Amino acid sequence: MSFNKTYASLLFLVFGLIFAGVSAQNIEEPDDLVTDRPDQTESSISVPLHTLQIETGFTYTYNSQQLNTEKEVNYGDTLLRFGIFEGMELRMAMDYSTVKTYVTDFPAIAVMQQGVSPTTLGAKINLTEQKGWIPEMALLVHVQTSLFNTDFSTDYAVPQLIFVASHTLSSKFSLGYNLGIEWTDNDAAPAKIYSLVAGIGLAERIGIFAETFGNFGDGEFVNMVDGGFTFLILPNLQYDISGGIGVTSSSPDFFIGTGLSYRLPH
Repeated sequence: MSFNKTYASLLFLVFGLIFAGVSAQNIEEPDDLVTDRPDQTESSISVPLHTLQIETGFTYTYNSQQLNTEKEVNYGDTLLRFGIFEGMELRMAMDYSTVKTYVTDFPAIAVMQQGVSPTTLGAKINLTEQKGWIPEMALLVHVQTSLFNTDFSTDYAVPQLIFVASHTLSSKFSLGYNLGIEWTDNDAAPAKIYSLVAGIGLAERIGIFAETFGNFGDGEFVNMVDGGFTFLILPNLQYDISGGIGVTSSSPDFFIGTGLSYRLPH
């Protein structure tokens, strides 16, 4: 592990300890503002009928491997969620990204990629409510496709299936977890994805989270840990901040992010 990676790991470990906990996604009641950010674990609750929820933010990711170093910035990382039926929402996600990759020993040699990322279209379908040890469950179906011709365009529609579950253990503590599979543009074998998040409601308007997430497949294992907090500014407006570090050698060194979520009508 390089000095930069060690420094970043210690920095974000401290960050995670300070801000460990969960966003309000599994603590609030279904009619409250329930978001799918800033953590990586999707919530088991869909947005209410005929409401539009906009979740957007900024993320910076640093990834130093043996030969290359990559710096990625996601601007306007946006998810739109619309309640089309009771217990079902339609979803669209996209962002504008810049990725700078350079040889570690020769930082002057760099390749820049930028443009609109592949757009994700899909739906979340609620399956069950929590009953004792049976968790609240939902199914996420996504398809990633390129609507714009950029450096990140894909040649094929790329599907993703995620099983979502959560347990509300008390009025202030909850667990959420995701298991799923996703394909890439150039690989017929899907990767397995997972996440586990624990959450605490510190106050009526403040939630914190600690999480582990990643994927494995094609001989690689990516695992990260992160943490952050949410602050409910208004009943329909939430601010968030988060950060995480990589655990395995295939993982990015660290990331930081911040954003806002807003619901119409409120």
